Amino acid sequence: MAIEIPSRASRPFDFRIALGVPLVLMILMLSIYPPALDFALAQLFYVPGSGFIGRQSFWLEDILHDRAKQAVIAFAVLALAGFVISLFSPKWRQWRRPLGYVVLVFALFFSVVMPLKILTAVHCPWSLKEFGGQETYTPLLSPRAETQKPGLCWPGGHASSGFSLLALFFFWRDRRPRTAR
Repeated sequence: MAIEIPSRASRPFDFRIALGVPLVLMILMLSIYPPALDFALAQLFYVPGSGFIGRQSFWLEDILHDRAKQAVIAFAVLALAGFVISLFSPKWRQWRRPLGYVVLVFALFFSVVMPLKILTAVHCPWSLKEFGGQETYTPLLSPRAETQKPGLCWPGGHASSGFSLLALFFFWRDRRPRTAR
């Protein structure tokens, strides 16, 4: 028995919100000096001599770092498997476009984030001299200081994974009935 999905048109695209809000935020970020705020926040979580708070935490390192990354990868594999099944199964045919969208989002995420990390070579805070490391801080868009080991901290993989999971919102948005207000 196939699951019946109501066919509705997507909501109209509002360019003022979709382009205006990010543009205003970019102008705001360029008008203030973000590293000063970044360093001030990092100082709140740094204890001289012992490092960053939570650095040796099982919950933060094992669960939220390693297992969360594995969960996102597993979800991407499941979405890909569902998309492949939709190519061959008439029952799953109605899910082909939504699953294709989710697979596309994950493919873009995985193919963009790591090359950007390599291209920017930004060091993690714990690698910087200010926080007990050996590396010199250099702003994001400036030439990097000479180093034996380039950094891989920007863009943040976990934040990027979270943004890729926003695809699920759009996947389910028009497929569930709206509740009465």
